[in-house]
Amino acid sequence: MEVRRLSKQLVATALLAVAVSALVCAAVVSGAGAKAMAGCQLEWRAVHPVGRGIELTDVAAFAPTDVWAVGGPIAKPGRILVEHWNGRRWAAKRLSIRGVITGLAGTSSRDLWAVGSAPDGRQPLVVHYDGQSWSAVSTPTLAGRIGGLQDVVAIARDDVWAVGGTSVPRSEGRGSALTLHWDGHAWATIQTPTGAAPLSGVAARSTRDVWAVGATEPEGGPATVLRWDGEGWRAVDTKIVGVDLAGVAAVSANDVWAAGSDFGDPGASIAHWDGRTFRVVRRTGAGLQDDTDILSGVTTSGRQVWVMGAGWAEHWNGRRWRGVKMHAQLVAADALSPTNIWAVGGSARGGAVYHYACR
Repeated sequence: MEVRRLSKQLVATALLAVAVSALVCAAVVSGAGAKAMAGCQLEWRAVHPVGRGIELTDVAAFAPTDVWAVGGPIAKPGRILVEHWNGRRWAAKRLSIRGVITGLAGTSSRDLWAVGSAPDGRQPLVVHYDGQSWSAVSTPTLAGRIGGLQDVVAIARDDVWAVGGTSVPRSEGRGSALTLHWDGHAWATIQTPTGAAPLSGVAARSTRDVWAVGATEPEGGPATVLRWDGEGWRAVDTKIVGVDLAGVAAVSANDVWAAGSDFGDPGASIAHWDGRTFRVVRRTGAGLQDDTDILSGVTTSGRQVWVMGAGWAEHWNGRRWRGVKMHAQLVAADALSPTNIWAVGGSARGGAVYHYACR
């Protein structure tokens, strides 16, 4: 059996039919309904409908005039779409490279990495943008296994991590974690702890502090959380049980956030690392749309934390959590500041780009 995919793209696709009735007509989602820290009204606003049949899977923001998003058509997987915001308008480009892209990161708009899988979902795909053109970059062979990548984080031009999963063709089970590292010259497979399940999210504070999260192992058991210390990947003992983690963001050595869907039950969970324990701090479900039980994209800025979901988002303001109804299935987000955040996903009208800022 192929690796169970927890990608941002499939999260959105799986929920599309259920959420369509709730994802209509609204262009503006209010923030807290109160004055923001900057002395203005903050709110989420749909700013760029991409078109029917399109879903965006990740976003990378470098400056108010430099934001990138990736995705592709739902019905025709294999066609890659790249979107760029220059501060005035969005411009779209379809790549000649075939594949499904689920992760995007970079050190700048002249050093962008997009990762995912080949059109058949059996091999990893890595694509690089050097400021002029996009090109596929070779990755290590999987030695008789199949698999793909789900997320990527860029620490420096010669220090990039991509994570995903592999499995043996036609085998049962969830498969194994896959981590690749770019050293400025080539991608290399880096060994992970035995028994680590496929990974869906990765975040980094430094070259010696990288976090990766993924599925439960065994199914319904502890979530997979790995930490890179500069020497190797170590499994983190957690109190996160029965949650397939899909996204992670690292603020400091004792401040890491992750989110995902509850295994086998409606609902989603948000977990926090305080330097000693990784545990669930918030479970959602009440008040959400029926079956919109997945949270995935996690982004932080200062003490602010946003976790994006299908028709729903969760906001931590440093003191308490608050749920915010959204009008799209937002699966990824990136913050330039607490008052300037971009999120992408899909809606009943097609691919969606939302912007959180003063209005």
